[in-house]
Amino acid sequence: MIAIPGLKEDPKGQLKEIFCEWAEGDDSELFKTKDWWKNLIQEECGDSCEIIAQEASCYDIAWQEWFESGHPFGKRDKEYLDKGLYNILNFVLLYIKKK
Repeated sequence: MIAIPGLKEDPKGQLKEIFCEWAEGDDSELFKTKDWWKNLIQEECGDSCEIIAQEASCYDIAWQEWFESGHPFGKRDKEYLDKGLYNILNFVLLYIKKK
């Protein structure tokens, strides 16, 4: 299993501006949807791998624990998630098994 910070959907409009500010510009290009990751790996593996891509069910718990940690980055992240990023971010889980 591979866990990756990702997107439920690509941000648009004002939310894209907020996302790029939060992710500090070019780093925003590193966040992709579960389907994007599955397609990338499928291209590389062809028919030799079974790939399952899904959103992690621990999304809420992980963020809440991060916010409660008191870390300055956690406080900053909460401000941005409250501006709407909460609705587009996720954690992508990839399960890859050789056939």
